[in-house]
Parts: sequence; C-alpha cells; structure tokens
Amino acid sequence: GTNGNAAARQAMISDLSLKNYPVQTWLGPKSRHENNPEGIGIVDVPYTATPDPITSLVKFPFIYVPLQLADDLNTIKNSDFEGPLDFLQKVLPDFISQAYHVVIKPHPGSLSRPYNLIEETKALIYARTFNESVTILDRSVTVTRSLRLISQAAYVCTINSSVGYEALLLGKKALIMGDAMYDVGGTLKVSLDDI
Repeated sequence: GTNGNAAARQAMISDLSLKNYPVQTWLGPKSRHENNPEGIGIVDVPYTATPDPITSLVKFPFIYVPLQLADDLNTIKNSDFEGPLDFLQKVLPDFISQAYHVVIKPHPGSLSRPYNLIEETKALIYARTFNESVTILDRSVTVTRSLRLISQAAYVCTINSSVGYEALLLGKKALIMGDAMYDVGGTLKVSLDDI
C-alpha cells in the first residue's frame, strides 16, 4: 500500500538524488501480458494496437477512478473522504458536468471483506444513477487491462491509491485527492475546487 504518513513525503525533492531509469526497467522481464512468458512486456501493452474488449465499453475522453476500501486507514487517516460513496458523491458530478465519461474500477479486495463489499456496493449503486456516463468494470480486470485503461485515460483520479502512482509512471495526469506516500513534497494533491 501507499501510506500517506510515510516519511518519504517529508523529503525535499531537491535533496533527492533522482536518476532517470528507462521505462523498461520498471517491471521485470517476467511481467508479461496475461502471464504469457512469450508475450510482450506489461509496460508495452498499453501502447500496442492489440484490441481490448474493455476499450469498446468506454467513451472518450474518460477519467479512470479506482476505488479504495472503506476501512483502508490510508483513506480514513489521510483524506477527507469517509469512504468510496463519499468520494464518488464529491467527484462524479463534477467530472460528468465537464463531459467526461467515468470508468470506475472496484477494489479487488472488497469481495473478501464483507464490510468493504457493502460500502463499495453503495458507491456503485450511486454511480449507476449516472447511466451511460459511467462504466463500472468487473472486479476481475487484470493489471494489464488496468494499465491499458490508465494509459488511455484523460486523467486518473484517486484518493491516494497506488494506482495514482502507476498513472504517473505511465506519464498520465493523476488527480490525487488525499495524502499519498508518493506525493513527495506535496505537489500532486488537488482539491475539489481544482476539479
């Protein structure tokens, strides 16, 4: 996870010795598309012309919104949101009023945690009230498909999930709404007014 209280957030970027590593080194050689050892690397998948059935479900431009667990201490302690429903109630109307389609990715861990499943279900019921302006993905969406959607999104909006970090690695604009461990120097966090 990405704890928003991590000491790295207190570091000054100017004090860090940052090296420019090529994108190919972010994931190891075994990180292959759909676990196919002969397939292309997972980093390259979002940029290929390989058709993906999920892409046909969404309208462009879209904002990719991965949900976080309701009892995630990172959400509770490092954001102003009470959970996934509160988060969606505050961001969805603004995104849709600006003519964005919204693609919501449920959290895969919610299935094994009843409280989280109940809270996430409330959020998804709310999201469905926006009809054709929202696409809700299946929980079984793979990392590879998630990366493809991130790379095609206009923005990725998250409270402080590691998916925001993945978006940054793919060169996408991430709307970080809470305190995230990867927000060194506090420059990534946006407010509802910014949206």
